[in-house]
Amino acid sequence: MGFIFTPSGEIRTGLEDLRDRALKAFYSLKNKMGNAFHRNIPTSLSLFDSLIKPILLYASDFWGPLKLPANNPIENLQMRIFKDLLGVSKKTTNIGVLLELGRTSLYINAVKLGIKNWERVRKGNANGILVASHKDAMEENLPWIQGIKGHLQRNGLLSLFLNEYPEAPNFIHKKLYGTMTDQFHQNAFTTIRNPEGKLRTYALVKTGIGMEKYLVEAKCVEMRVKYTKLKQMKQTGFAQEVHSKKTSKNYNKEILPIKSVQ
Repeated sequence: MGFIFTPSGEIRTGLEDLRDRALKAFYSLKNKMGNAFHRNIPTSLSLFDSLIKPILLYASDFWGPLKLPANNPIENLQMRIFKDLLGVSKKTTNIGVLLELGRTSLYINAVKLGIKNWERVRKGNANGILVASHKDAMEENLPWIQGIKGHLQRNGLLSLFLNEYPEAPNFIHKKLYGTMTDQFHQNAFTTIRNPEGKLRTYALVKTGIGMEKYLVEAKCVEMRVKYTKLKQMKQTGFAQEVHSKKTSKNYNKEILPIKSVQ
């Protein structure tokens, strides 16, 4: 592996290289799984976590806390894989796909790993050169330290940066991860529940956190994909029809018939 650094210090080139490596691994995995890739979503996600995700997050203990490109190639590839897995259009809203699979932004995982590494180095659990580099970075307020401080401050955890906990096990990364995950879900559900938003129809059937049960229970891929696309529909006419029916006694029977498909 390895991570590409450029003289200018930008990280996009390195992230694009990780994306390309992960894409090759994904094509290989998908080819070997065949039809099972779409048929067994939990297994496919587990293999993604084991084989693809580590490539995407390689060296994120360094680049995770830094300011990432707006059009993040790492995030884009994850969304591409998830949309392929669900069988939906590439134009499908990212938030809907993540909520459907019970997933969050890969960026949150990268930040978590970066903060975990910082905790370790700050306590001196690293080689002398790295510890000395951290000391210099703190004194000169370098971008890596600025990024760590910024993430903690934006999430109301600045005191964890200012105070030291030499005897306590590493815990700051877990606390930040939990806070960022909660905020992601709060923002995501606020977005889909916006009465003027494109996903207002989806909000009628997506009410909780986690992977939808039909993705695990439904064995017929065609029917499952059909239901997934139904939930992602954005046409105004369909949205109005659903809103007019949502108070009907037969609403659940009319809108969710495919959940019982095996």
